Parts: sequence; structure tokens; C-alpha cells
Amino acid sequence: MRDILVAVDLETTGLNAAEDTIIEIGAVKFRGDDPGAPLETFRTLVDPERPIPPRVTDITGIRPDDVRGAPKLTDVLPTLIAFVGDHPILGHNVGFDLDFLREHGAPFRNPTLDTYELASVLLPTTPRYNLNALVQELGVHVEGEFHSALTDALATARVYTALWERLLNGVSLSALEDIVRACGGIQWRGAAPFAAALREHAANPGFIVSNPVFSIKHADSPLIASTTAQLFTESQRTITENISTAFTNGEHLILEIPSGIGAEQAYLSAALETAQRTNSPVLISTHNAETGRVLLAEAPSEARIAHLKAQDRYLCLRRLETLRRRPPTSIEELRVLAKILVWGAGAIDGDRDDISLRGPAEYIAWGRLSAADESCPPSRCEAEAQGLCPIYRAREAAKTAQIVHVTHDLLLADSASEDRVLPDYQYAVIDEAQRLEDDATYALGTRLDLTAFQRSVADLGTLDSGLLGEIARAFESLMTESRRTQNLAKLRTIADSLRAMNHHGGGLFKAFGDLIRAGGGRGDFMIQTRITPELREKASFEPIRVAWDLLRQFTAVIAPTMGKLSGALVNLRGDSDTPELRDLIASTAAAAAHLSTIHAQLEALIEHPNTNTIYWMEASQEQPTPTLRTAPLHIGARASDRLWNARRSVILTGSTLTTGGTFDFLSDRLNVPPATRKAVIGSPYDHGALTLIYLPADMPEPNEKMRYQTSVERAIIELAAAIDGRLLTLFTGYTQLRQTAGAILPRLALGDIELFDQSDGTSRAALIEGFVAAQKAVLFGNKQFWEDLDLPPESLAALIITRLPFAVPGEPITTARGEAIQANSFNAYSVPDAALRFRGGFERLGRARAGLHGVVALLDRRISSKEYGQAFLDSLPACTIQRGTLAELPGAAKAWLSKDEVKQTDENTSG
Repeated sequence: MRDILVAVDLETTGLNAAEDTIIEIGAVKFRGDDPGAPLETFRTLVDPERPIPPRVTDITGIRPDDVRGAPKLTDVLPTLIAFVGDHPILGHNVGFDLDFLREHGAPFRNPTLDTYELASVLLPTTPRYNLNALVQELGVHVEGEFHSALTDALATARVYTALWERLLNGVSLSALEDIVRACGGIQWRGAAPFAAALREHAANPGFIVSNPVFSIKHADSPLIASTTAQLFTESQRTITENISTAFTNGEHLILEIPSGIGAEQAYLSAALETAQRTNSPVLISTHNAETGRVLLAEAPSEARIAHLKAQDRYLCLRRLETLRRRPPTSIEELRVLAKILVWGAGAIDGDRDDISLRGPAEYIAWGRLSAADESCPPSRCEAEAQGLCPIYRAREAAKTAQIVHVTHDLLLADSASEDRVLPDYQYAVIDEAQRLEDDATYALGTRLDLTAFQRSVADLGTLDSGLLGEIARAFESLMTESRRTQNLAKLRTIADSLRAMNHHGGGLFKAFGDLIRAGGGRGDFMIQTRITPELREKASFEPIRVAWDLLRQFTAVIAPTMGKLSGALVNLRGDSDTPELRDLIASTAAAAAHLSTIHAQLEALIEHPNTNTIYWMEASQEQPTPTLRTAPLHIGARASDRLWNARRSVILTGSTLTTGGTFDFLSDRLNVPPATRKAVIGSPYDHGALTLIYLPADMPEPNEKMRYQTSVERAIIELAAAIDGRLLTLFTGYTQLRQTAGAILPRLALGDIELFDQSDGTSRAALIEGFVAAQKAVLFGNKQFWEDLDLPPESLAALIITRLPFAVPGEPITTARGEAIQANSFNAYSVPDAALRFRGGFERLGRARAGLHGVVALLDRRISSKEYGQAFLDSLPACTIQRGTLAELPGAAKAWLSKDEVKQTDENTSG
């Protein structure tokens, strides 16, 4: 847009427009195609007439003294209103600024534009959309410090212009047309620039492409090949020999491998050798896709590599075409559609992990476009998508691959039908095997909430819209009058029933909500209640049965009726066999299958539970109705069926597979056959000489909440000051993490130590990037940071573990699995489960400090005071253990870490 725009930014005392107020306003008036020379600027501090929180001062630099004597907001707003005039208002997350301005008396009704919305579509693969990240991504130059209102307003203006140029010159005409048409009646703050770009270029024939183009990526050039095994270390050679022997002999093997010795290179070498020798593929499974990318970058260039993921990770081109014909019904769905249309113009593989999705609503929208639950035969993908279907291309690549890389969530969830994603294989390496049960539990579980239920109903539409509307139009144009009348009557019955179904669905979820709030356990964010046989027998469960009796009358009938409609459409193919009709048949069949699945899930949860399934409901504190969830109680039977009994040789590897010196816990969870060979690869590093475990003897027990919390804060502050940051602190819950961050931030700032806090909404990638780049920093992590965090050596010197990572009491999966163990479930399940997670946290330091000295401070006194505490220490390598007071921790850590400096000095002197 080349109009005059006004970019506005505010600094405030907090995030709630109803409770907080404005302390600074910045605005820039500029032409939409030239922000370099602003036409006019506006900037003022505002007296908030209340204290400025210290955290706000830390972020903005605005102190109470700075606003003393500044004008009041009521005096400033008329000037701002006159400055803005009738021009469109631009902001980054502009809704935040407008909420504050309107709440405090500025009645803006101007057109609005949002750089966040534009960037989320025009930069579909960018991991972060905060203003600072976009400035760097787009190469925009801005003077001044961020979180100054005028600087941020100018940055927003320049980001907008860079995005406008990208929109004008980098988006195809067909994509522009599709996106503008999809906006329809949806009030989206990104719509106006797309419409303006379409007006400017509608007559321009020189655009890029008219349709998305998808291609499969292949591995890059090698770092090491299987033929160069002589370059391996002794540990790597031992790994390769163990795996090669197991593959050759057709045996299963569990191999624990210490961190930091290049295990990936070793087992990749053995896998390639086996693939070449047997002329059959070797499957390698890892916890996440990124591990696989790093692993397979080490393969030789001539190796044939394929990456496969679960079906819901792939875009379905047929579903995309359907949505292009049938406009989206929400901003999130519109945003995802627009993002995909822009994203598809590049050379991509249609993989969800390559696109930036933000929040649950966008993931739900992606689900409507993914290949999940699709049962298209490969021949149809090949014929109708000209071989461009992402999942078809991935399957074809896997057929001729030597190495097929998958993630754990696909490994056990892959269908046993002829539509399965994985090719036939007899040899497998499952790395990070300690994560397999958790990943499979997530993949094999289900979740259903009221929004998803209502979306399923809304997708069917009416006789004039949605899927039913398309079916009605097909009947009108293709059927004889008598057949048309009969089938349109069925459609009217379905349309009428859908309204009742939607109403009764709301009643059912309300009944679940009433139950969970009457007796749910509480966590940091979620209220959770298991749905057990005992609960189903209580009087409090009866309203759910009553609500289900009403709803099931519709779910039990509508699904088979949709199936009959699909059959009626199939009969029309003889008269008009078009791609559009085939898509309509597939969509109708898929809708019938989806409704049948919902019915079956609710029937099992309420009336006929599966004995190997855990059922529960959960809701946030603000969420009016809960999400209904399931997970397998034990994945062992599936592991036996898909792995141990079905493959010639399966290798489990990982750095944390033993507890108490044995593989018993993991073996039981995965039904590992008794004859499986087991081995531990010794570490080349002397942990006794390199790693200090410090146990503060005067640390209060965690149940002494105030004293314990004060001691945790003191330990972090004093240790960080002593070693100049370079400290990772792992928490077991966000409540303590947030409380600790808020308490210590000002005191860390006094020592010029930055705090990177996982609870503040910053992306994981941004946290790690900032921590590594900072001169002195502390990183706070929770959950996945215990096992999914790798840092370069010099960035990390010490680790604090605040608590032993037991599952939250009452957490449904852990509780149910513990109950399934008859004798002493705490020691038999809870302790070894927590010990594996504890060891994973310890490994964060080991991976980063291989060959260097490091310090681990354990702030949970139960490791010394409870009998089970020794099991946690026994799960670790033999380290140096020092007991002392909390006050002595900083000095002990500094002295231990100084050994590397002495060693370096000695090496320099001798050199």
C-alpha cells in the first residue's frame, strides 16, 4: 500500500488494558512505500500516576523518575488523535496498542494493519515474528534501542515496507487472487495489503508460478562415509562392531552409549554397510526430525536417504484444492491457507515442520489440510497430483532408499494396512530409545475438545454451504429428478440433525466441565481428572451419561448416512467422472469416517473403555470446557507386534537407558525379548576427574516452601555471579520457574547477567540463541529442556537441578501406569521413571562439557534424606561428590572450574 500510514507503538505498565496503563507513546507518519524519510513523528512519555514495575523498567529502561512531571494520558490523547487523523494505523500486534488506546479514551475506528499478520504469511518459514527478529530477518536498519516506543514505531514502519516489497514482487498472481478471495467477509488485519497488491499487478503477466510446487529434499554432501571407519575413535569402532554383529547375526541389541562420542556416525556407518550388503533398507528412528537431519548430513553423497514422518506432517494437495474452492471460516484458517499458498511457491517438501505455525488454532487448521486420515491409494496421488503429492513423493523416495529416517511418533503408530507410510524393513536402529515410550504415547493418544467437535460439524455446512452444499450442487446437476429429490431429502435431514448435534455436543462438554471443576487435580496450567471405572460409577458422572444419550442418537446415525451419500456419489461417476467429483466422494467418505471416529471415542470414554487405554480430561484455569484425552496404558504389545516379532534385528541406542545399573525398566516398558543382547559402551571421559556434583547439606526440603524457594534463589544468584553466568537451571514446573525468574532478575541485572526464561513466551530457538550469544547469562528451562537441549561447550559451565523430576502427583499417565504395577509402584515405576529423566538433565552438562570440567548442583535435599535418593545418584556416572553448605557452593564451583584454566596455562607453557 502506497497510502500514508501511521505506525504506533506503546510502552505500558503491564499487559492488561483494563488494569494497566501507558507510559510512552511513539508514532511515525510515512508513505507506505517509503519509510526511510518519515513525514512526521510523535513521541511522549506519559505519567502513569502509579508505580512502574521493576520488570517493566528492566525491559524499557523507563524509570519512575523519567515520567515524573510528564503529561497525563488525558492530556496526550487529543494530540495523538489529531496526529493520526483518518490514516490507517499500523502496528506490530496492533490489537494490543488499540486495546490500550480505546480503553483509555481514544475512540479510533481507523483501518488497521498488522506487521505480525503480514510477516506470518509472507515469511512462512521464519521461526520468530517478534519485531526485533523481523528487523534482522529483513535486513532493516533502525536507529535507537528496542522497547523505546518511537524506535519500535519506526522499526514497524520499515518492516512493513520491506514486507510490502516482498508481497508486491514475490507472490504469484494466482496466490494473490486466492488469498484475496479467501478473505471474503473475514476481518483480517493482513487483508488490505494483499488486495492493494492484487490491484497493482492484476494486469502484470510476469509473475512466478500459478500453483504450489513441491519437491523432496535429499541429504547434503557427506562428512564421513562407512568406508572410512578407520578414522573412528575406539569408542565409535566398538559401537559399529556391536551393531554390525547384531545385524549380521539377526539379533536384537540394547546399547547404552555415553554422550559426546559421535555415536551417530558410528551407527550410521553400520547401517549403510548393512544396507549395501543385504540390498535392503535400514530404518533409523530418532526422537525428533532435527536429530535426523544432523545425523544424515554425515552420510556420504552417494548414499540414498529418505525422511519419513507421520501422515499429519504432510500437506494434502487435494485438501488444499478443496479449501481453495470452499473459503475458510476463521482468521486462523485463512492465515494458514495464505501461508501455504506463499510457502508453496518455493522448492519444499510439504512438511509441516518446515512451516511456522503459531498456536493451537493454526495447528487445527493445518490438520484440515494435512494427509492425516487420508486413504488415497498411491495410484490416485500419482494420477491426479501428477506425482507432486508430498506424502506420495516421500513414500516413493523411501522405496529405493538405503537409509529411511523416521521419528519415534511414526515408528509404532504407522498403519498396518496397505496405506502405511513405512516401507518393509528388517533392520532398525532406534536412537534416543529412552524417548520411545513417551513419543509413542503421544502419537497413539487422542484428544477432542468442544472447538474441534464444533469444527467437525461446521465443516459439513448446510445445503447452501460447506460439504453438504457441494453435495447438493452435485445432486442437482447430475441426478435425475426422482433420485435428486430422494437424496436431497437425506441432506436436509442431515443438515437439521447437525444443528441438534452441535447443541447436544455443547451440553456434553459442559457436563464434563462441571465434573472436572468439582474435583480435578491442579497443575501449573491444567486441571486434570482421570476417568476411571470408579468415577463412572459415581452419581456425579450421571449428567455426562444423560448428555451422551442425547448426543449419541445423532453421532450414531449421521456418520453412516454420510457413508451412504458417498455411495450415491460413487454411482454418479459413470455419468460424470471428473476430478471434482472424485474429490467430493473422498471428502464425503473422510467426513463419514471422522464422525465415526468421534462417536467411537466418546462411546469408549463414557461407556465401554478399553482396558489398555488411559482416559482423562484436562482444562486450563480459564478454559470453560475440557479437552478429552486418551493414551495407551502400555505400548509393549505394540512394540512386540511392530518391532521385536516383525523384524530380523532391532537395535536400541541412547545415553540414558539403564536405571540402577540394569536395563530392566526400559525392557519392561517396551516388552524387550529376554534373549536380547545388552551392552554398555564405556565413556572415554573421566567423570570422576571432570564432573563435580555438589549437594548442599543445609538445603531445606522442598515441602518447606518458603525456606526452600529462598535457598533456590540464593543458590542461582551466587553461583551465577561466581562463574560469570554460563549456568543452566532446570525446573520441574512453570510455577516455580516464573516465581524464581521474577525474584532474581533485578539481582542478576546488578551483575550484568542476563536471564533467558522459558516461561516468558520466547521461542526455544531464540532462548538458546540469546543465551549462547550473551557474555554472561543464565538459562531457565523446563520439560523438554531436560532432554532436548544441546549447547556449545564454552557457553555452559554449570547446571542446577532444582528438584528431582517426579511426575506431578495425580498426572494421569504416570498414575495409571504406576497403579498397573501390583507391588510397590512407587519404587517399581515412579522412581526409575524419574531417575531416567534426572539422568537426561545431567546429560545436558555432559554433552556440552565433554572433556572439560563442569559442576552440577542438586538442590533437592531428598537425594540425601530419602532412601530412594541413592537410586538417582547411582543412575549417574561415577563423579566427584562434594557435600557442603549452600554458602560454600560458589567457591567450590569456581575452584573446580579453574582447573581448566590451570590446564590451559600448563599446555601453553609446555608448548
